Order: sequence, then C-alpha cells, then structure tokens
Amino acid sequence: MISNLIRFLYAFVFSISAFGTSIENDEIQLTPIITGFSPTEYCINNPTNITITGTNLASVTTVSIGGTNVSFNVVSNTSIVITSIPMITSSGRIRVFYDDNSNDTTNSDLTIKDTPAKPNTPSGNSIICKGGDPHSYFVAPVPGANSYEWDFTSNIKDDLNFIGLTNGENISFTIPNGVANGNYSLRVRAINSCGS
Repeated sequence: MISNLIRFLYAFVFSISAFGTSIENDEIQLTPIITGFSPTEYCINNPTNITITGTNLASVTTVSIGGTNVSFNVVSNTSIVITSIPMITSSGRIRVFYDDNSNDTTNSDLTIKDTPAKPNTPSGNSIICKGGDPHSYFVAPVPGANSYEWDFTSNIKDDLNFIGLTNGENISFTIPNGVANGNYSLRVRAINSCGS
C-alpha cells in the first residue's frame, strides 16, 4: 500500500514537471513556457511590436532575440510584448528568462530584415530597333530581394511585347513597329516583404 502511494506521488510530480514546473525545497517553482509569437517577421524600416504568448510569463525579467536583449512589457501571465529591437539584432530564436536563469525558447526564428539595396544600372543595349529579335536587360542579384519591378519612364511599357517573367533579375521584350521613335529610360527596383 505504501509503495503504491510513493509511486503515485512520483508520477504526479513528473507530470507537473512536463508542464513547466520544477520541485525545489519541497516547493513548486514555475518556469516560463512560450507557445508562439506574432508576427514572425520584423522589418527594420517599419518597426512593429512582437507579441509572445505562453504561460508563466508574468515573472520574466529578460527577453532576447538571437542572444541580443530587447525591450519588452509584460502584459499578463500569458503575454509579453517586445517594444523595441536594437539595430544590431539579427534573425534568431526568441528566449525569455527568469531571474534564476530558467528560460524557454521559441521553436522557430524571428526573421529580421530591411528593404533591399538599390540595384545597379541595368545592363543591355542602349540603342535598340523596333521589330526583330527580343531585347534583354538584367541586373546583378540584390541580397534580400524576393522580386524585381521593371518600369519605363513613359507609357511605352503598355506597347511592348514581354517574353517570360517580368519580375526577375532580367527582362526581355520585343518592340512593335508602331511604337514611336524616341528616348526611353528603363528603371528597376528590388523588392521584398518589407518594401523596396
């Protein structure tokens, strides 16, 4: 009978531990648990608050992203809001700490990014003819860019016959004979989810 009771108590303590507690000096010590965060992407050019959700968060004293401490407000026992992220911070896991150094970490990184740099001047012929073979222009890949936006400084774009994709690092088109002669400028912007 006594041995059965001991086994029951051990199983009970083990169950509590699995839900974010520990036993110290015959007292149950809570540990922070992160269940999620939102948004999962942070744009340096357009800062937004990051909300961490979980349990046992009221006693959190430190929050870090990829090892860099950040400013935050404890909203409740289930919510923390990151209010400011230093410019030096890189993408990484969010970690919350108690004073006794007990902690928990997100299962995925918070992605930190900025708008991509300006592309170099497009490469291609500066004098082209109407009709005939396609004309192609390209730029070197820009780090952090997901797509590219090509544009002309006049409404000639609506008259061109584009070949293939128009949102990549290169663009190809033919010029119908009906397009007026003249000087036209070609521009390109690198774009990602933070802007261009």
